[in-house]
Amino acid sequence: MQTIPIMQITGSSICTYQEILNRKDRSESQRESESNLRDVSYNGYMSKKTKKKVSKFLEVWLWGVQQNLATIDKRHNNKKLFPTFVTLTLSSKQKHDDNFIKRNLLNHFILWLKTEHDVVHYFWRAEPQKNGNIHFHIICDRYIHWRSIRDK
Repeated sequence: MQTIPIMQITGSSICTYQEILNRKDRSESQRESESNLRDVSYNGYMSKKTKKKVSKFLEVWLWGVQQNLATIDKRHNNKKLFPTFVTLTLSSKQKHDDNFIKRNLLNHFILWLKTEHDVVHYFWRAEPQKNGNIHFHIICDRYIHWRSIRDK
């Protein structure tokens, strides 16, 4: 039986284990679950497993941001770590394709976050709304007042 070493790192622990390769003893429910994983259609909901993964990702990300802030130079000492969640939606019906909007609107917004608000760490996720328009969720490492975002 072949195995590979796996290491999971979180803000407070490190876990190592061996994962078995080429399992042949999969149950019917496991095979069905794997089949569902290959189905990439989007239904708007996160599974329990996905929620757990996202939660773990955010925990590690926030821990990394805190560690980075603890080691950067004095000019950032007056900046407080305060993760901010932002949702960006289009103000009217979408007329351009998603890639155009990402390239010409989202990228400019992220540059503005970096230059005007000293955002260093962020991540974003694009999702379709019920009306078909794309919208974005962003988490960044600095406090930004909602009025500033709305004005932009």
